[in-house]
Amino acid sequence: YLTSQAALHYLASGRREEGLPRLRRVLAETGIHWPRTRTRAWLSVLWRLVTLAASGARHRLTDVSVPTHFDGRGRTAERLFPDADEQPDDRVKVEMLLAGAALVPPYDFARGAYFITAFARRALLLGDRERVPIALGMLSVLFIASRLTAAIGRRLGEEAVALARAAPPSLLTSAALSFAAFGRLRAGALKEALDLGIESERALHGSDRTHAYEAWTARAVQCFALTLMGRVGEAADLFAATGREARELGDELAALGGESPIRYLVRDDVDSAVELVERKRAALGQIGHEGVVHQIVLMDRITCALYQGRGGEVLPLFRESVTAGLVTIDAHALPAHCALQAIGHGPATPALRRIVLRASRLLIRERLLAPRALAAQLRAALCVIDHDEAGALAQISIAADVYAQAGMRLHEA
Repeated sequence: YLTSQAALHYLASGRREEGLPRLRRVLAETGIHWPRTRTRAWLSVLWRLVTLAASGARHRLTDVSVPTHFDGRGRTAERLFPDADEQPDDRVKVEMLLAGAALVPPYDFARGAYFITAFARRALLLGDRERVPIALGMLSVLFIASRLTAAIGRRLGEEAVALARAAPPSLLTSAALSFAAFGRLRAGALKEALDLGIESERALHGSDRTHAYEAWTARAVQCFALTLMGRVGEAADLFAATGREARELGDELAALGGESPIRYLVRDDVDSAVELVERKRAALGQIGHEGVVHQIVLMDRITCALYQGRGGEVLPLFRESVTAGLVTIDAHALPAHCALQAIGHGPATPALRRIVLRASRLLIRERLLAPRALAAQLRAALCVIDHDEAGALAQISIAADVYAQAGMRLHEA
């Protein structure tokens, strides 16, 4: 128990080298497998997601909707897994799988997703009334990342929120609300995502201050939503508050993920923004380059470069990005923005045009308001390059109208 607690606190505060070996040791002692390769981890993730969806369909449940038959009062999920038989060590395994699901993704996204699906399946199998909401919230983010399973993800997110609201405020209900909020953010429901992020942070009131990780997660989704809504000043203030708390607690993980150059760029303080990004890059040494935090730092570098008009210089960074589109709905458009800035400083080469065209096609497939607007804006830029003024005006008009419908006021302007 003490070793597991040490591992969790190390990982929650950004100490990868101290935390991961301890976590792996405890997982092994509990009989939980650590995937040897990331490829095997992803294959396991895909298999579990397919079997979860298939189990729901087989028992005539809506999508994967265990919660339809789970009333928050301890009833089990036997209709989804009718042969479920709880063993004495199952609760311990659920607890350790939850630890892996919550704290491995910042360091290793593939294995983190593996633990998310492993935890979710076991929590649903047991009908664990405290952990089913967070399991559903986590699954909703994974399902909603693909347009083919987005409807399932939305349903799971709704059920996670309903169950979390029916339970007393706690770290677990806060986390369930945060994950559901990220799902709504990915689906383009910005106001809903913001409100859920605020609700998640409120659920932490009264928790002791060792739990900075949960607060950072709740605030991160608020910051992403505020930025996309054009309320960048409010986002900057929230980023700054998270940074202050992270420094007070010596929490490297929250400092890396919770601070953003936007807090400086909103004041046109480019030097401070670049300095922050360089500090975060230096700190990645103890976090690693395979997790969500690495992706956040990449996004920060690209954001600074775009603000400075140097988007073309950072195009190679997109080869490192494996989670584009998972966290924020405009991630697909970023390489196109960089390519357009490169075109602005030189010729419109076929390779650069292909980047813009590919991004617009990917965005259209999303069938959501914000991606549609981004796609129209990119098509307008291509029309400008081709000296098609009428086409550019038509596309930019579409983009402005759809941005307004999506609540993205800064993009609209």
